[in-house]
Amino acid sequence: MKKVQLFENYLNEATTFDVNVQEPFDKKDEQRAQKQFKIDAKPITMVDADGDIGEDTTDVTVVFSNGDTASYTWEQGFGDSNTMVISPKGDSDVDITRHVDKYLGSTGTVIGDVGLIYKDWKLGKIK
Repeated sequence: MKKVQLFENYLNEATTFDVNVQEPFDKKDEQRAQKQFKIDAKPITMVDADGDIGEDTTDVTVVFSNGDTASYTWEQGFGDSNTMVISPKGDSDVDITRHVDKYLGSTGTVIGDVGLIYKDWKLGKIK
């Protein structure tokens, strides 16, 4: 069984992070979550994160080292709305929105939560 490993000293030098993080979220925590993400075996890491994380709206896209992307959007308002789509490299988009609510807040960072959802999808725990 593959596991996500979080290493305090793990650095992926090829990563980029262009996410505008607003209070009460912490940009350093979000960056740390990106750099620590790894799926064993043939390692998959996060190589790019882009978007905005805020108190009223969140729109981020994460690119993984295998070419897959995960896009998460949330907007506060009438009937708060979450959406998450995974785009496997060379394949059709997979809408996994219905699974998002049970993961949110799991890691303490939005980027970490997106990574955890992606990992479970990649390992077949989410269909």
